[in-house]
Formats: sequence, structure tokens, C-alpha cells
Amino acid sequence: MSLRTAFSRSHQLRGKVRTDVDMHLSKWWMKQVPDNGLVSRHISPFEQQSIMPWMRTWHKRVYVRVTETFWYGFVILGGTYSMIEYADKEEHKEIFGLRD
Repeated sequence: MSLRTAFSRSHQLRGKVRTDVDMHLSKWWMKQVPDNGLVSRHISPFEQQSIMPWMRTWHKRVYVRVTETFWYGFVILGGTYSMIEYADKEEHKEIFGLRD
């Protein structure tokens, strides 16, 4: 019986105990006050509507980016195609030139 009373008294000496956290973190959480990094209120992601501005303007942004970069892509693809055609013609000339 004396062993049980010794542990019950030591439990009372620890002070107030938090039951909503693990035992090994209770001492650390007792030091935290609501202004010390503990979030007590927050805005729901559904209330923030963080994607709605993008959803309203995505088609305009796509149109602007395509029209701005269309010429770069056209020049690159056109240049690549013309170099391939030129290389094919030169190879064809070389092959038929060796036949004679």
C-alpha cells in the first residue's frame, strides 16, 4: 500500500497534466501559450477560394501565352523542317551522284 500512495503523491506534484497530448510531450505543450505559435483560429480552404481567380482567367492567360510564343515555335519548327528537307535533298544528290 505504501508504494501506491508514493506514486499517487508524485502524480500530484507534477502539476496540471494535459490529457489531450502524449505523455512525453505534455511538459512541452504546457509551455505553449496560444500566441506562441499555436493556431487557435484558421480560415477554411473552402472559404479562401484560392483557385477561383485562376479558374476565371485561365483561358485568357492561355490565349496570351500561345499568341506570344507562337512565332518562336513556328520559326523553330519551320527551320527544323527546312533543314531536314535540305539534308534529304543533298543526301539524294550524293547517292545518285555515286551511281554514275
